[in-house]
Amino acid sequence: NNDDSETKQEVRQDEEKIVVPTVEQTRGRIILTDDQNLMADDCNQFSLSLMREMSKEQSGNMVISPLSAAFMLGMLNDGAGGRTRQEITRALGFDSHDTQEINAFFGNLMTNIPLLDEQVELNIGNLLVSNKAIGAAFNGQFAANMRGYYQAGVECMDFSKTDEVASYVNNWCDRTTNGMIPLILKRNDISPSDAAILLNSIFFKAQWLYGFEEEYTTMQDFTTADNRKVKVPMMAQLTPFDYYADETVQAVRLPYCGDNFGMILLLPADIGMTLDGLLSAFTAERWKQLTTNMQRENISLRMPRFEVSTEQDLTSPLKAFGVR
Repeated sequence: NNDDSETKQEVRQDEEKIVVPTVEQTRGRIILTDDQNLMADDCNQFSLSLMREMSKEQSGNMVISPLSAAFMLGMLNDGAGGRTRQEITRALGFDSHDTQEINAFFGNLMTNIPLLDEQVELNIGNLLVSNKAIGAAFNGQFAANMRGYYQAGVECMDFSKTDEVASYVNNWCDRTTNGMIPLILKRNDISPSDAAILLNSIFFKAQWLYGFEEEYTTMQDFTTADNRKVKVPMMAQLTPFDYYADETVQAVRLPYCGDNFGMILLLPADIGMTLDGLLSAFTAERWKQLTTNMQRENISLRMPRFEVSTEQDLTSPLKAFGVR
């Protein structure tokens, strides 16, 4: 009898079907269900909270893509269970959603954000590299989900060959960011005891719908976060923009060509308000109120020409969220 039951079990395992999910393309628009709209709000709350946490460790300028962190947590969630999964879903605000719903939400964004506007160059890449020595080869339905929902590359390598792994990861990063980030890992960043390496990259390049004329750029005073005045090249234009103002903030939206993407600039209404003060006042609900109540107005806009580059570790900010 025991032999029979073992044989049946093996047959059942052989018959297990692996399905590579397909995500519907909705070129030019992103269609969310009512449930997914709520998930987008939760994702915005995660983004604002992550930005707050990361700004605590940063004294200068900072650039961060919370969407990248969310994609990676979604990928980890698919392979997680028990307490680990609880920590991940709680951080994202997705406690009430199962893995299938989370994958479908991120799969929709992954597939359709890059198809939103033909005038914008936007590439999103995901990569999972597992350590062959630990025996954590990503296969079966998990690997199929990574490819189908997250369009992720899935590789298995020998992590004792640190040069080889670093070279593979850096080549991937260089390629997916169009040469903007040619190096992300050094050989001593990799340990033979590491289980896996997980990466996300977002490359975004677009022209302003209303460009700044170089002749109007002049050296002007700019007030920094610590209330110092510094001379910077200040761009200027007078243009009809979407604008919002209340007792705490002014906001203006600068559209990119095609107008499906934009940059929203925030300025504290009170000159004495700190950056931390502005960030702590923001919730996903507040963000939604601001973005939906913008009105078209003629705006005299001055903003500094800027370039920002940062390198940060997500470990402590995510631990602050309870992802341990």
